[in-house]
Formats: sequence, structure tokens, C-alpha cells
Amino acid sequence: MDVKCQNRQRLYTIEDLENLLEYVPYEIWLKDKDGRHVYINQKGANKLGLKKEDIIGKTDMEIRSKEFWEKCKLTDDQVIQEKKALFYEDEFDMNKDNCYRVYKFPIKDSEDNVKLTGGLANEVIYSKYINKELEDLFNEAQKSENENIEHMQSISRILSNLNNMIKSTSIDLFCIDESKERLNLYISCDKKNIFLKNSSINIDYKEFSKLYDSKLKIDIDNKLNYEFRKIYNPQIEINENSIFKVIPLKIDGRLIGVMYIYYENKDECIDTYDGFIYDVLHRISNFFTNIELKNELKEKLYKSQERAKNLEHEIDILEEAIESEMVKVNFLENMSHEFKTPINIILMISKLLLSSIENNDFNLDREKIINYLKILKQNGYRILRLVNNILDSTKFDNKHDTLEMHNYNIISVVEDIVLSAADYIKNTERSIVFDTEEEEVILACRPSYIEKIMLNLISNSLKFINDNGQIEVDIKVKQEEEKLYIHLKNDGPSISKKDAQLIFNKFVQIENHTRRQNEGSGIGLYLVKCLVEAHGGKIWLNTEVESGVEFIFYLPIKTIDNEDDIKIYSIEEHSIMDKCNIEFSDVYSL
Repeated sequence: MDVKCQNRQRLYTIEDLENLLEYVPYEIWLKDKDGRHVYINQKGANKLGLKKEDIIGKTDMEIRSKEFWEKCKLTDDQVIQEKKALFYEDEFDMNKDNCYRVYKFPIKDSEDNVKLTGGLANEVIYSKYINKELEDLFNEAQKSENENIEHMQSISRILSNLNNMIKSTSIDLFCIDESKERLNLYISCDKKNIFLKNSSINIDYKEFSKLYDSKLKIDIDNKLNYEFRKIYNPQIEINENSIFKVIPLKIDGRLIGVMYIYYENKDECIDTYDGFIYDVLHRISNFFTNIELKNELKEKLYKSQERAKNLEHEIDILEEAIESEMVKVNFLENMSHEFKTPINIILMISKLLLSSIENNDFNLDREKIINYLKILKQNGYRILRLVNNILDSTKFDNKHDTLEMHNYNIISVVEDIVLSAADYIKNTERSIVFDTEEEEVILACRPSYIEKIMLNLISNSLKFINDNGQIEVDIKVKQEEEKLYIHLKNDGPSISKKDAQLIFNKFVQIENHTRRQNEGSGIGLYLVKCLVEAHGGKIWLNTEVESGVEFIFYLPIKTIDNEDDIKIYSIEEHSIMDKCNIEFSDVYSL
């Protein structure tokens, strides 16, 4: 068999073999035992920047740098001495990114002596970069904080290195959109931008999947290239000698896009790298799979969070409704008690007096009768106060009350009210002290509302101060703020910061176990807040005082522009006394 092969006439020449070596995408050479080149292909000569005839017959020492030729001689000697092939990967240039994979082998004579050494080398800088970028890309896909633009930059670098590695003119990655009706240009890595930016083509997904299910190599006039030709950059001239590779991008067998590789010269299109290209695309597909899964998880998480938010919102509404109902229930219970107490007292005394008259029993002396009548009057006032507060607060809740204001000297208004209240309690051991640094401050207000504010706050203080306690009312003006501040302080038990946040809410009562006998409807301070805010002011409890309780509220110093005359607040004694009777009616010990 061997003899026949040797005697058989060869159908190829040495030129044919050399031409074959020119198409192999590696640097290829042959050297004699002394290290002189006897052959080198064009790729190897191009890498050295020399002509073939300038290399043949010369050693590496004559044509390469010292570092390079010393490495070459060392490995050549190893091949000759060991008489076997050697494969290694190393960096040769000062630029450490320039890495090569080298395969050296011996060519022996009939006596097993090495007569020539051969070598193949391939620059692997781009494949190393690609693998590194793919690894980084996969790691990026695991991080939820990465933005889409970072992913695109990584893929762009991968395609750029792949473009340089396979010596193509450009690489473009197209992705099919969610509607599966369009193929959109996702990213380009071009020496020449052959496609218009942000371009896309219409597709029939089912038909497109069949046509581009496997690798295609097509020329410019191929009908499969017709749709792509529509989005070519008109500034780029496509040669008739060009060739295109269209490689599918899939996830679990489902086509999600294509890679479009353009070779300006079809002779440069070598299929040797197809396996590597498929591996790169497979790993890019895995990246898209991770992104797709992550987006699905994000969507599910978002929907879960939305459902949780909606549920939380519904729970909040339900809790508010329950709390509102509880407040109403507590209010009704409290109101029934507040009304029941004075009504029972009125009924009891009325029965006593009526029974005495019916039975002609006049053993009740004049002093007792007067005392009973005073009790009837006080409890009548107390019921009237409850009714007034409920009606007034309802007006504010439903915004039915319109505030008609005029310009008044607020100092005079407050002073008259406070002094009337002080006169009302003069027979008790309690006292009210009024102080101000101002004689006149004109602002727009409604005196009847100011009366309710001051009398309610004084009444509230009277419930909790000691029998010999004192209430201090002080007015301060801050012209730079255009505000007038009214301070009302008493020496009763302090109120906590927590309770200070709640005390002005409707139907809220702060438990005070030291003076439990003082009860109320929980409307008074809420009404005060509404009346102050109706004037554009604000009220709060000063929690920084060392002892006692201090209410502070301010009124804006604003006037009615079209009102020239200042209204005079005149307080009628019987009127203010009636109001004091009503407002102080639940202060039992007066």
C-alpha cells in the first residue's frame, strides 16, 4: 500500500501546498537545524512587517528583538533535542496584552533525525479579551444595580474583540422585540457602520425563525439579504465581492435575534472561527437568559410589592375606619355620660322641689332652694355648652361656617375677656394674671371666636390647677414674623410629649389620674384649634416648660385692606358672664 502511494502521481504541486498555507489563519514557518527560515507564509511575514524574500535564509536573531529571538531559539532547541512537538502560550512583546499560542513540531528524515522545525502561531489577545468580557458580563447580569447601558458596553467590547479576531469588517447584533414583529439593531461594532443607527426591519416571526434557524452565508444580492439592505447606511458602499454571515441567537431553542457579520472581501471569510463564534453567541444568549429571568423576577416582585402595597393600603383604610368607628363609639359613650350626668341632676332636683310643692312640704329653707336652683342653672349651662361645642365643631367639619372678620385692637379684645374671666372666679382662691408689653395691635379677627378660644383654654386650665392655683396670660408680638403670640400657662400637672401630640384631636381626652373628677367631651380643644386655624394661626402645647402646662397660639398680624375704621370691641357684662357660666359650667368646684 505504501509503495503504491509513493509511486502514485501527485495531483498537486508545491505551489498548491503553499497556496493552501496562505489561507490558514495562522502564522506558519519552517526552519532548518541552524534556525534559518526556509519558508514563511504571508500572514507571518506581515506580522514581522517584512517581505518573504527578506526573511528566507535568516535567523530570528537577524529579524526579531533580542527578547523574542532568545525565546524562539530556546523553544526550537527543545523541539530538536526532545524530537517532539511543543505547545505553549506566552507574551512576546513589551505590551503584555500581545499574547500568542504557539505550536512547534519536528520534521524528521528517514533515520529519525530532525532536519526541519515547523511552527504555527496565532495571536490570542482578542479571544482572551472576549472570554474576560463574557465572564464580566455574566457577573454583571447577577447584579440588580447594573444599568442596561453597562451591559451594552460590555457586549460592544466583546463584539469589537471578536471583529478584530476574525478579521471581519463589521459585526451587528439584532434582537427581536417583544411583539415579535420587528427586528431591531441592538448594538454595532463596526469598522464601517453599514447599518443606520436605531434601525429595524419588519418580520414575520414564524417565517423568519425558519429562514434564519441556522448559520447562513449570503451575498449582497441574496433574497435573504433583501430586508437588511433596506437599512444599509447610504454613505457606505457595499462591494459586490462582499459576503455576509447571519448567525442565529437563541434562548432554549427560541430565536431571539441574529448576529450579522460583514466581510468586505469574501476571500477573508474563513469558517475556522465559526466554532468560537457560536460559543460566544451561546454565552451571550445565556446572559440574555439571565437578564430575561431577572426581569421576570423583577416584574413578579413588582407585582407582589404592588399587591402588598394595595393590601397595606386597604388595611390602613380598614384600620382608619375601625379607629374612626371606635372614636365615634367612645364619643357617643362619653356624650351620653356627659349629657346623662347634668340631666340626672336636673331631674333629681326637679323631682325634689316638685314633691315638696305637691305635698305642701315647705321644710326647705330659702338658702337650700337658692342652692338647688343654682345647681339646676349650672347643669343647664353645662348641657348648653355641650350642644354648642358639638354644633360648632360640626360646622367646621362640614365647612359650613364662614368667617367674617374686621379690624380690631386684639390686645383690648383679649384683655377684656381675660379680666372678665378673672372677675368671674374672684370669689374662689384661684386667680388669673394678664400681662402684655403692647398697648395696641390691629389685626383682622372675629371677637366671638376669640372669646371661645380664651374662655375654653381658661376653663380647661381651671379644671386641673389647685384650689389656690394661678393662670398666667401673656401677649408677645414678633413684628419680623408679623405674628402675635398668646401664652396661657397654668400650674397644673404636666402633659407628656406623646399626649401633647393628641390633645387637639377630636374626641380625645387625656387621662389624668390625679384629678379624675374633671371630665369632658373631648371637643373643646379641637374646637379651639379650628377657631385659631380659621384666623390663619396655629396652636400647640409647649412641652419644654419645667412644670405646669403652657398653651401657645399665634394670630397673623393682617388687616382688612378696604376697611379704614377700627372696630371697637365692647363687652357687655351680662353677656360675658353668661358665656363664662356656659364655658366654666363643668368646672365643678367653682
